[in-house]
Amino acid sequence: MKKTITLLLTLCLLLGLLPMEAVAFAGDIYRAGEVKTVKMADGSLSLQNGYVHVTLHKLLETYSYLTVVPAAKPDEDSMWNSQTPYCNYTTYKQGVPTTEGVVISLKKMEFVTGTPNGGGTKAIKAEYDLLSSHSHVAAQVTVYYEIVQLKESGPTAKEDTWGVLATVGSIEIKGGREQFTTDFDFRWGYYLNGFTSMGHSAMLEETGGPAIKLSRTTVPEVPKGETPKITTESSTITLPVENLDTKTVPKGYSSWGDVDGVYITEAYVDSYPWANPFVGLSDYYGKTITAPSGEPLRVDLAQLVSVQPGDKPLNSLVSCESYVSFDFEPENYAADSTHFLWGFRDLKILKQDIPSEPDKVDPAIYAKRLAVFSSGSGVTVEHVADDAALSALKKRYGDPVALINGDYESKNGEAFTFTGGAALLSPSVTATWGSGGKLIIHKNGTVEQSGVSLSAPTFKFYQPTNGADGALGISLTKKGFAFDIDPANNAAIVYVDIPYATVKLEEATADAAGNLVFSGNIGFQTIFDGAKFTMEKLGYGLKGNEFKVNGVKATGEFSTEKMLSLELANVEGEVNTFKGEERYAFELELNVFDLFETEAKLALERANDGSLIPDELWFFVKAEPGILLIPPVPVGRLTGGGAGFKDLAATVKGNYFAIPPIKLRGAVSGAYLQLVEGRADVVLGPSEISLKASDVGIVGFGKYGQFVDSFGYALKLTGQERNYKGTTYQGVYLVGSEELTINLPSKKLDVFALDSSLKLGAFGGVNNAGNQVYLGIGANGTVNGRVQIPKGFPFAGTKFGSADIQLIVGGQTEIPIRNVSVSEGMKQALNNIDAYLGAMAQTENPLFGVRVWVLVPKVLQTNFRYKEGWGIEGTFIKKLSEWDWSSKGVEPVVQAVSLEDGEEFAVMLAADPPDAEPRGGGNVQTITVDAGADETPYILLAFDESVSEEDIKQALIVTKKDETDHIDINWVGEDGQTDPTAEIYAGIDLIKNNKDGEEYRVALLRLKDGGTYEVNTGGLTLVTDKSKGVAVAPFEKLALTLDDSSYRVSGEVKYAEEDTKYVLRTYFAEKEGGADYLIDEQIDVNPDKISVDIPDRGTHAPSGEYYVTSFLMTEKTTTVADENGESENVTALMAIDSQTLGTVLYTNTQQPNAPTDVTLTFVGNEVMKAAWNKVDDADGYRVTVYQKDGNEWKDTGFGYDLDENTTSINMALTVGGNAVKASGENSAVSVPAENLEADKDYKIGVSAYKEEPYFTENPGAGSTENPETGTSAGEETSVAEGTEDSTAGSGGTGTQKALTAKYYSTEKLSSDVFLPKYQELTMTLNVNGTPVSADENGVYHAYVGKNPGTLTVTADGANSITVTRMDMTTGGEIAANADGTGYQIPDFTGSLMLKIDGTKGQDVTSVFLLVSRDETPPVLTLSDPVFFADQDTGAYTVTGTADAGSEILYGENGRTQAAGDGSFAIHDKLEDERETNASLYLRAKDSAGNESAQQLALITRQTRYAVTVNGSYAQNSGAGSYAAGSVVTVRAGSRSGYTFDGWTSGSNVVFDDPNAAETTFTMPDGSVTVTANWSRDGGSSSSGRDDSDPRYAVGIPDKTENGSVSVSPKNASQGDRVTVTVKPDAGYELDSLKVFDKNGKELELTDKGDGRFTFIMPAGKVEVKAAFTEEVKISPFRDVSTDAYYYEAVKWAQKKGITGGIGDGLFGPNQPCTRAQIVTFLWRAAGSPVVNYAMDLADVSGDAYYAEAVRWALSQGITTGTADGRFSPNAPCTRAQAVTFLFRASKASADGAPAFSDVAADAYYAEAVKWATDNGITNGTTSSTFSPGSGCTRAQIVTFLWRLYAEK
Repeated sequence: MKKTITLLLTLCLLLGLLPMEAVAFAGDIYRAGEVKTVKMADGSLSLQNGYVHVTLHKLLETYSYLTVVPAAKPDEDSMWNSQTPYCNYTTYKQGVPTTEGVVISLKKMEFVTGTPNGGGTKAIKAEYDLLSSHSHVAAQVTVYYEIVQLKESGPTAKEDTWGVLATVGSIEIKGGREQFTTDFDFRWGYYLNGFTSMGHSAMLEETGGPAIKLSRTTVPEVPKGETPKITTESSTITLPVENLDTKTVPKGYSSWGDVDGVYITEAYVDSYPWANPFVGLSDYYGKTITAPSGEPLRVDLAQLVSVQPGDKPLNSLVSCESYVSFDFEPENYAADSTHFLWGFRDLKILKQDIPSEPDKVDPAIYAKRLAVFSSGSGVTVEHVADDAALSALKKRYGDPVALINGDYESKNGEAFTFTGGAALLSPSVTATWGSGGKLIIHKNGTVEQSGVSLSAPTFKFYQPTNGADGALGISLTKKGFAFDIDPANNAAIVYVDIPYATVKLEEATADAAGNLVFSGNIGFQTIFDGAKFTMEKLGYGLKGNEFKVNGVKATGEFSTEKMLSLELANVEGEVNTFKGEERYAFELELNVFDLFETEAKLALERANDGSLIPDELWFFVKAEPGILLIPPVPVGRLTGGGAGFKDLAATVKGNYFAIPPIKLRGAVSGAYLQLVEGRADVVLGPSEISLKASDVGIVGFGKYGQFVDSFGYALKLTGQERNYKGTTYQGVYLVGSEELTINLPSKKLDVFALDSSLKLGAFGGVNNAGNQVYLGIGANGTVNGRVQIPKGFPFAGTKFGSADIQLIVGGQTEIPIRNVSVSEGMKQALNNIDAYLGAMAQTENPLFGVRVWVLVPKVLQTNFRYKEGWGIEGTFIKKLSEWDWSSKGVEPVVQAVSLEDGEEFAVMLAADPPDAEPRGGGNVQTITVDAGADETPYILLAFDESVSEEDIKQALIVTKKDETDHIDINWVGEDGQTDPTAEIYAGIDLIKNNKDGEEYRVALLRLKDGGTYEVNTGGLTLVTDKSKGVAVAPFEKLALTLDDSSYRVSGEVKYAEEDTKYVLRTYFAEKEGGADYLIDEQIDVNPDKISVDIPDRGTHAPSGEYYVTSFLMTEKTTTVADENGESENVTALMAIDSQTLGTVLYTNTQQPNAPTDVTLTFVGNEVMKAAWNKVDDADGYRVTVYQKDGNEWKDTGFGYDLDENTTSINMALTVGGNAVKASGENSAVSVPAENLEADKDYKIGVSAYKEEPYFTENPGAGSTENPETGTSAGEETSVAEGTEDSTAGSGGTGTQKALTAKYYSTEKLSSDVFLPKYQELTMTLNVNGTPVSADENGVYHAYVGKNPGTLTVTADGANSITVTRMDMTTGGEIAANADGTGYQIPDFTGSLMLKIDGTKGQDVTSVFLLVSRDETPPVLTLSDPVFFADQDTGAYTVTGTADAGSEILYGENGRTQAAGDGSFAIHDKLEDERETNASLYLRAKDSAGNESAQQLALITRQTRYAVTVNGSYAQNSGAGSYAAGSVVTVRAGSRSGYTFDGWTSGSNVVFDDPNAAETTFTMPDGSVTVTANWSRDGGSSSSGRDDSDPRYAVGIPDKTENGSVSVSPKNASQGDRVTVTVKPDAGYELDSLKVFDKNGKELELTDKGDGRFTFIMPAGKVEVKAAFTEEVKISPFRDVSTDAYYYEAVKWAQKKGITGGIGDGLFGPNQPCTRAQIVTFLWRAAGSPVVNYAMDLADVSGDAYYAEAVRWALSQGITTGTADGRFSPNAPCTRAQAVTFLFRASKASADGAPAFSDVAADAYYAEAVKWATDNGITNGTTSSTFSPGSGCTRAQIVTFLWRLYAEK
């Protein structure tokens, strides 16, 4: 694990060095245009334009600083984000530099026009006085500050990068040249403080913050006259860097000063959505490398840069500096100026504030109101005259969903046109519009708008861009206003000042209460892949007069596989703070290099009191090889375990009926006898008990050895409310199940599978009246076995044969329990029993299936009629249908519902009984129906409304008079389909009788024939006066004929009704009875004389033969339920009859010719080329791909829509990618594409199409479709505002929309072609005889020196090999060497990419080789020029650094390798004992063969010096001889009656800790003496002497306010140590403590903690003075409130070093405290003692932070571990364990038994609980309970410790 963590840390550090995305330099520098000069109130001078403000501030007369802030946020001007100049003065004495700082004082500042860079520019001129801090060299300098713009060349160059250019003149030195005797220089620079929060001061204190990046630009050396190929890349800086040269020139390039080289052009931030700070660097800006636009300023920028990333932006710093010229004469700026540049990218011009300011509105416009109410399926808008009118409307509709204020006018009450340019749509949303804009709200809730902007109280969130006035969608819903926003057409600046944030609003909703919710995408993407955070909803609301955030819904995820390419962890989380939706959840999957795996889940929900409580917690850990059980003979092995709970929140909130749903979960995985392994999961709770074994298999075989998929049982008890025969019962049900699933020979190779289960259930409940009980019981049993093709093989899951057996049994009854005797109640219960028994057996194989079933008592009731109570079913070459008992007339009492982890669990359902003979013989009624020839006979049966539809269906039996056979009733389903051959088909509905006003359950039976029928309703009572037979006249019917010669349809409507308006629509269709293309519509047709002319040509449909079908329609009014379940009447056209009239031939006049010569060709690598001849009049082509499936060709769904100029396309049919899949209404998700397969036959079909425009109306009342193009033969596509689906007869109004229709030709097919699977070649590359390998992206890398050398390629099976250089567009192929030795790598500069293609057949395998030229010798640096050999052995070590991985050559034949960080070490020794000095030559050689310059290491034998130790009483004082530079350890030992008083020695000895009895120091050059000093207990100080000294008084004040002071001893001798103890009163703290000697001199105090201070007694009396002040509570942690009960405890623990929190300034008070944490707290409270105690715990590693604490706890008897040699450090510490640990640590005892009902007298923790309550450590959870098994939080534990230690 230690290695794993080290690897991860190393990877994280290396990420800071990896090149990131390429970022170009800021651009050429141009003078600003219009600049305003402003003198601020405090005297500061400011340059301002629409983008930036540059201000020079002066403080305290001389101190000054600059600020550069975005003009859009001028309040960002802050000293925390300031830029301050600095200067260094360096002298060189014999080449050795000495640097001192320079004090900079601003002497004068003024506005000027013109700078040394040119005239006409407004600038600030600053004159500074300079004084070096040590040498006191005086000088002065003048600096000019001006605003500049940076932009790149080209038409796409942005103009949003602005900053300040500082021009520093030559330093003029005062005092003349004669004062200088050595060389010297000056460097001038600027500190950019809080760099990552420049322009974003709100981020100053935020943890982390944006990353700082450096941009590097490389200009290669090219021949004169050629343009260099400039490349740019950037790196993220994660560690501090100092004094980086901003330009370097590699060896082999031209001398310094040419354009070629590597430039660091910028330090910058790119994480903000706007105003990203940057610093310009290097002389790149001073060179003309590429052609600029206009005349930029050419100035050299800073030569050196330093970067300091901070833990927060406040601590981040960038500094840049350059050498500056100096003189003793007046300055010459034009020749000798130095320049610095910094500013911002991505600025917004000051046209509106950030965020966009809301539009200001005159409140006088809010004179009128509209109220919007929910009505039916939509809304209604009503005029509000006054408050009384609003009250009346509320009584009618309820509360309004929106109240709209504004001036409006309405002519008809149907449309309200707003005037005045503004309207208040909700308390939080204002709509405004200018000239040409409009806002119209219709009574039905539709909204028309143009040019409308939307504002919240504090910012504008929508403003249309130019030309997009109609892009905003506004609608009124049952919840208020909804706004559909197109981010591309939104000019409002929606601002989120958070690093890495991108904002895109797509939807918004506003309600009448003022809540405003935004939806869309506010994404937070880190600098690394694999970690992101997305905000799905952001809600605002009004609280008083404040408009603030009131809800957030967000998700986040983190993947180490994406971030580090290591499959370690996946974490997903969700946060939702919207009221009623509160949820906080995460899931974790962790796999550390297969050493261990974990899975975890946590979900928090809001409790009724508003607090967050966990609803679900689960954590499972699995590791290999696990822990052996029962040593020393290992019969078992544990490999994992887990625990958790579920439904805690539902239990706490009371969201259940009768029985709490909380469950505890546990799991364990392991092996037994090294034979069987698996996992067991258990669920325990008041309502559920279950045990399940899974993944059971043979040890060592993994998934191939697992043969038991699952085995287990479950028992569930819960309260429930259910309905039986119309009566509601409340009660308890108990269900149980057992199941076994076996796969043989294994789960992986599941050839044979067996599933079996048994489910039982029972329910008992009482009705609301309390006079009747309902009981039900049932059981189901299933056994299924099958032989199949196993997983991983073709056609996996295909069954060779299977067998199933199902048994069901059940019964239920009602029992009266009031006003009835027991015997009578039982008699009725027996009479009411409904019982059933069923069995089904079936067998099935690929050829046939057979099933037998029987159902009792139905088989008896139906007199053994076939298919009614029993049956035999069979199929041939077809699967049996899914078995369903309900299709046989019985609903089993026991069904399945979902339980934990998706398990199915048997649940009792209140089921009505199966078909049975009616109780009491049934109710029979004879009904006669007389019907004429054209009339339809019906029987109408009325029942009480309490009778259910299912009751009627189960009870009703109809027979014809004098016949015995029952007539089958075909019940019409929800789809309305009927069986026209059935004798009776029927439906049931609840109908209200208009005469008596009562509702009845009515069954309507349509009969095939009239006559006399006997109707038996079983136990149901028929309302006889409402039940009868009726005859109904026939419905309207079409009687039409089609004349084949004239293409005319004629005829009439039979049985037409008077005063009825009919519509006749006629369609073409490819299938009989279809309605594909509308060709004619006649409104209010004459039913007696119908005539329709059928066209034989036009644009209605593609050319072809079609069926002609006419549909007769009329308006019908029906009642439907809206989305809220409310009923409303809807009138619409409904078809009442149709007639197919035959076929006709039709020609499309717009259809183009079909393509000719369509071909499909295989071109290799699973790619096919499709080609066809061009069609002259075509606008495009549709290509469809077909795949052969058996003997048929099927459309694959792959295709292309191509323009008219494309007549061929290469199709990579098997390449991966994404497709779009619908995921609900109006939404879709991206899913992996279902790609086509290789080794299949394919063909293509190509159709040409023409695209013709036409116009149609928006759906309007009475509008009709264009007779030529309304239903065209293709796809409608928008050429104006979008596609419109026009349907005749629908409502609404609108304007014309321009559409286009596509007319396709007939499809031309290619011949079929076989697509073979791609065969990849395996290639091996060698460069100059050295094998090269590929990186994670598959690119090979090689390095060559001056002679590039040879590339050799081997590829078995290749027909040919081709090598091509990628830097040439043509002629780049490299010919093979004539001698067959490979390919000569051509000469190149920098790097060269080669592409190697291997061909086998038609397939080509390509790899890429990046060859890098390295002619630069490696650098070798020695750690020191002189190395020391051991004086006795002569052994020495030479160390240094070189290029990583280079070979270090030394001596004659010595070789070693430089490590990955470049370090190396050479170990050797002097050959001769008399040899005192030696030398060693070293050089480095890199992989390209380049060698470094030779370095010389000098080796000399060390000299030893003596160490004398005085006053030591240790057995080994440390005295002896040591070499200079070695570490010496000295020990004072112990002395009876004395206290050690520290070490003293000469000035050349520096002790690591002079007050420690054992300490160290580094041996200097020369012998030393050290002395241990002692003070007599109660006496004087000594260095080994026993002297008697006089004693002096220690005076303390007689009385102090708010605290007390005491001393010990009260009289002391000179040199004695005196202790002063102070104790503040409650609520106070020590303000000051001072000790004065007899002369009034203050003595030095040493703070010993806990209010104790010490000092050394002088020769004379002393006075102690103390003052106390009221305590100011400052919490040491951000999540610990000063009024929390645990505040004092946490503050004490932090001060004592017992805890440092969990990081990031947090303590985690509510986190569970683990066993490791509590023993660590105890150990630290005890002083962190070191003990020598053998510790042998399997789960406590030696390097764990808690290892020493556990060792101490074991030695003190505080703990003995948990079990099996384990400590369980990460297990939560329970309350019982916590008080036991504290009790044992206190060494106390307690008498008597604790007074808690849940603490047994013989419990191991009983005495500890009694002690804890007696001593006030804890008082229990209630007055009678202690809750020993409950977990302890970190806050509770430190409170216990505080009460034990601090309060005593």
